[in-house]
Amino acid sequence: MIGESGFRAVLLDWLRGDTALMALVHAIQDEGALRATPPSVAIRDSQSAEWGVKLRQGREIRFVLEADERGEDSDRLAAIVAALEARIVAMPASQNGFDLVGLTQLRSRTRRRDSGWQTLLEYRARILAH
Repeated sequence: MIGESGFRAVLLDWLRGDTALMALVHAIQDEGALRATPPSVAIRDSQSAEWGVKLRQGREIRFVLEADERGEDSDRLAAIVAALEARIVAMPASQNGFDLVGLTQLRSRTRRRDSGWQTLLEYRARILAH
């Protein structure tokens, strides 16, 4: 059964595979990696809990994506967020080691920061082992 860290790796690979999204940012990284110069995206927080069915083990994984942009205008950040949301919705259900049986955006928050703009996107993924 794939765990939280394995899911994060799959998610990073999936996001990085979108050439249109990658054209908008300098990097898509895990929070433990060195910070990239904005515009950038990172998986910030995640947590998981047991979530399964009678015959299949599963996990519920909640994660937060952080999109950062420098500058006064938030239009570029809005384009990055739209591309992120579209890519996540398109994530295939069948993955190596698990099936993605639910992926829901729980909330988002955009805020002005000293050096630009930031959007946090929180999701809940439910996965079942093959």
